Amino acid sequence: MKETIAAVAANHVFGPDNLPDHVKPTGYDRKSVKRGVVHVGPGGFFMAHFGAIIHDYMAASGDLNYGIAVASLRSPGTINALRKADNRYVLVEREGDDRSASLLSPIVETIFAPENPGLLVDAIADPSTKIVSMTITNKGYYILDSKGTLDASHHDIVHDLDFNLETNVGNAPRTVYWYLAKGLLKRSECGAAPVTIISLDNIPENSRSLKAALRAYIEDSVDDSARLLAWMDENVDFLTTLVDRITPEVTAHFRKDVSDYLGFEHGVVVGTEVFRQLVVEAGRFPVPAWEAVGVETVEDIGPFWELKFLGLNAGHQVPAMVGQRLGVTYIHEAMAIPELAGLLELFHTELGVILGEELMAVYGPKIQRRFKDRAPMDTIRRVGARGTSKASERILYAIERALAKSGGKTVVKAPTLVFACWLLNLGSTDEWGHTFQQDDAELHKLGEVHAEVLAWVRAETADKHVLAHILRKIGETVRDNRFVAMAGKDAFVTYLAEVLKSVSKCTQVAIRDLLES
Repeated sequence: MKETIAAVAANHVFGPDNLPDHVKPTGYDRKSVKRGVVHVGPGGFFMAHFGAIIHDYMAASGDLNYGIAVASLRSPGTINALRKADNRYVLVEREGDDRSASLLSPIVETIFAPENPGLLVDAIADPSTKIVSMTITNKGYYILDSKGTLDASHHDIVHDLDFNLETNVGNAPRTVYWYLAKGLLKRSECGAAPVTIISLDNIPENSRSLKAALRAYIEDSVDDSARLLAWMDENVDFLTTLVDRITPEVTAHFRKDVSDYLGFEHGVVVGTEVFRQLVVEAGRFPVPAWEAVGVETVEDIGPFWELKFLGLNAGHQVPAMVGQRLGVTYIHEAMAIPELAGLLELFHTELGVILGEELMAVYGPKIQRRFKDRAPMDTIRRVGARGTSKASERILYAIERALAKSGGKTVVKAPTLVFACWLLNLGSTDEWGHTFQQDDAELHKLGEVHAEVLAWVRAETADKHVLAHILRKIGETVRDNRFVAMAGKDAFVTYLAEVLKSVSKCTQVAIRDLLES
C-alpha cells in the first residue's frame, strides 16, 4: 500500500481539498455547518472521540446544526494548529495491521479564551448553542471529593472570584467555572433556549460533580445567585457520561508515518483505536439523534461508569505502573510480558468482587485484548501520567471498594501489588536503577516520602505501623484523604507490607509468586 501511495503522490498534488482514494472525505458541506456545540479542551482525545462522533452524526444525518466551537483556557497550541489547518483534522484509526484515515470538519470556530474571554462567554450564551462539553482533565475541576465539593480556597478559584473583565486588563480567568457562570448568567438574561452541559472526563459522576462545584462557585460569585441557580434548575441539564477510546500522544514518528500513508502533510493529525464508546444519561433538552452512530442513551449510567472506570481506567495502570518498574516503553510491550499479562487478568478477576464475576469474565478479556494491540503504540508514560492522583482515584479506589463490598474481608491482591510498584516508582528509577520520566505535578513533593519507602524496604523488619505512617504522610503532602483513610485499613496495610518487600527484590518474581499462590 505504501509503495502504491508514494507512486501516486509523485504525480499528483494531494491535500485536504484533493484527497487520494484511500482517505475518506468529510461527507458534508462544511461551509453549511452551523455552531451548536461549544467544547472546552480541544485535545487529541476530544478530536478522536466527541469530535468524531459529532462529525459522523452530521455526515450520516445531514443535520448540520451541531458544528463545534472549540475553546482552550490555557495553551494556544492546538488552537493555532487548527487555525492553520482551516479547522480540519485527519483521524487515523488503527487495529492490528489495519488502518484507515478520514478528514473531519466538525469544528467551525476556534477560541483561545485568554485573547478575549468575552468570546467564550458569548458562545456559551448564544441561543444556537445546544451543548456545552468539556475535556479539561481531573485537575481542571478543582474538586475535593466524589461529591463535587469545590476547592474554593485554591488560588485559581480565588483568582477567578476576584476577576473582573472590565478592570483586569491583560489578565484572564483561569477556570471553566468563570466562563460557565458568566455564560449561563448572560444566557438567562437574554431568554435563550435550554442547554445541555456534559463533562467527558474520568472524574466520579463527571457532570454531576461539575454541577455541584459550579453551583458552589455561583453562590460565591454571582450577586443574585438564587435567581441564576433557579433558572439553571429549569433550563440546564448536566448529563453524566461514560467515554472510552484509547488515544495515544502524537509523536514525530507517527506524524511522519501518517504523512507517508496519506500522500500529503496535514497540520493536525490524531491517531486512535477503532473502538469507541459514549454513553450519555437521558436528559430533558434536545441533543443529536446520535444513537445511529453508536451513542448509547441510558437512564442510569452508574453501572456502565464503574465497569469502565475500574476495568479500563484502573486496569490501564497495571501495565503502566508495573511496566515503568520493568523498563518498558509501550503498553503492548508490557502486555507481552507473561507475568504482567497474568497480573492484569488477575486484576480483572478480582474486580468481580465489586462488579460481578460473570460480567468481568466477559469484560476483562476485551480490555486485555485492546491493551495487547500494538497498533496504537500507546506509551506507558502517557497512561501513567498524573500517577499520584491515579494511584488514589483508580488503584486505591478499587482496593477500597472491594473492602467495602466484602465487609472488610477481601484485600484485592493484584491492585495492591500495582500500588506497591507506584510507591517504589516515586524515585523515577526502574528496578535496575535506570531513570524514566513521569508527568506528575505532585512528584516533586514526594521525594522525602520515597526516601522513607526505600528505608522501610531495606529494614530487616516490616513494621506495618511505619508503612501506615508513610501513607498518611503522602495524604497530608498531596492533600488526599484516601491515602490517610487506607492507612487505617489494617488488612490492606498488612498485605501491602508483604508485597512491597517482595516487589522491591524482583517485580516479576513477586508477580509469579502471587499468580501461583
